[in-house]
Amino acid sequence: MPASTALSRLFQALTESTEPIPALDLTALSDLGTKDVRTLAGIWPNIPLDVRRPLVQDLGGLANDHIEYDFEAVNRLALADDNPEIRRLAVANLWECEDANLAEALMHMATDDPDAVVRAAATSALARFVYLGEVNKLSADLLSTIEDMLITLAGQTGQPELRRRAIESLGYSSRAEVPPLIAGAYEADEEAERLASVVAMGRSAHDRWLPEVLAELNSHSPHIRAEAARAAGEMESRKAVAPLVELLEDAHPSVRRAAIWSLGQLGGNQARNALEHLSESEQAPEDLTLIEDALDYLGFLESTPEFLLMDLDGPDEEP
Repeated sequence: MPASTALSRLFQALTESTEPIPALDLTALSDLGTKDVRTLAGIWPNIPLDVRRPLVQDLGGLANDHIEYDFEAVNRLALADDNPEIRRLAVANLWECEDANLAEALMHMATDDPDAVVRAAATSALARFVYLGEVNKLSADLLSTIEDMLITLAGQTGQPELRRRAIESLGYSSRAEVPPLIAGAYEADEEAERLASVVAMGRSAHDRWLPEVLAELNSHSPHIRAEAARAAGEMESRKAVAPLVELLEDAHPSVRRAAIWSLGQLGGNQARNALEHLSESEQAPEDLTLIEDALDYLGFLESTPEFLLMDLDGPDEEP
């Protein structure tokens, strides 16, 4: 069936159906041309909510499972939907998009969207653009504008969720204002604030935060232990290998999985031996896949000398 015919039938079904459209039929929405985007925009308000919402959700799943599909145009359209859950899903679906125009749209949503959950999602999504700016893949002016806005949000005590998401996104930033924001969140009494600070510490990849991250590997909170485990891998210090190996026996799956990922990032004999031993024990299929991925990346590190980690303080693991 020609794509144009498939699209015509899909567009008609979207407006006439009262039930979600089968996910397989939605693949016709991949790589829409300008004319088709205009057509979809014209009928979008007439698509029932019970059809629009699962449509956007299914597009996210299809794109994650099949890299050949590109639904960016549809998700951009969904950013302006009247339903906040659809807007939130669209923000999540655009996680790979590096277009500066999207950054500007996210800034607008972070400050002006009427829904608090959407504002938080947009603020979190801006982390990607802070990172792109730090690696010179975004204009300096736009990076500065994003950072200014996030720093302002991080200082707004009246919106704690937005403040936390802003601090997390600023973790990638090298601005001088950021470390005091991270330190302040870490010193807070609320677990959610401390959690945000640990996320930001890992994203900074700065060894100034290594003592705090290593300490939080023993936190009473499994959420903080998991984020500290991931942060340890992002910070690329072999000092974290031994405590991460211990976390492979943690009672909480999220902590174990974060430790698996980070051991793959850090590499070395101790990490390899622990992961290989873990792979030989009974594991859930998704955990085995994660272990295999970690071992594959570890092998990549070992076979590519320029990527091997360099710990200036010397090795902290047994050979």
